[in-house]
Amino acid sequence: MSQQSVWAMFFIVVSVFLAAQPVQPHLKRLVGIAAEDGVVAIDGNMVSVFSVGNIRVQDAEQLQWKLAHKKGGAVSFRAEGTGWYEQRSALPISTAHSFAFCDPLNQVDLGSVNENLRSALPAEARVKSLIRVRSDLNLVVYSVSRKTVSYDVRVGLVQSKVAGGYSLVVDDLATDSGNFCGVQQGEEGLVFVFVDEPAGSSDFSAVYAYTIDGRSQGH
Repeated sequence: MSQQSVWAMFFIVVSVFLAAQPVQPHLKRLVGIAAEDGVVAIDGNMVSVFSVGNIRVQDAEQLQWKLAHKKGGAVSFRAEGTGWYEQRSALPISTAHSFAFCDPLNQVDLGSVNENLRSALPAEARVKSLIRVRSDLNLVVYSVSRKTVSYDVRVGLVQSKVAGGYSLVVDDLATDSGNFCGVQQGEEGLVFVFVDEPAGSSDFSAVYAYTIDGRSQGH
């Protein structure tokens, strides 16, 4: 066998090996939007929030909030790839809704649905939502606090291991001062996490948008 043939065989073997490896999952927070006593509309990769009070937007890189509108209005964002861009026009307010279900008493725990997967999370974790991303990967929304009304809401990716069991490969603290109000999937790889965040005499309806990479294997 010629040296050229040996190198060709080597590259084929390496290519097959790399193709067989799991895609490394990546979870990215795109934006956080919170509307005082607000309502939310979502369509595909776009979200609009409406409020007669204040609307705040969070810089996902620096995790700092800024006031976007004071005393009423609407704020809209659209996901493009792994970016998130403010839009001048909003979705129809007729399609907006308040959060239908929230867990202020921090009682929801779906951990019993998959005890093996639950073992990848902190022992005190309460699983709020579980979404299958692909055959070996799940998105988990959970809390580790025992507080009520205002507690932590975390978003993570749990992956099955070749040797068995699961591991928490990445996670993000959406908020440490709210209560879980649901999850909605947008276009492929886009997830919206709903949180009610009490603030004195007001409540802020918050939406945290995440994108998931590494979803191409298994589905």
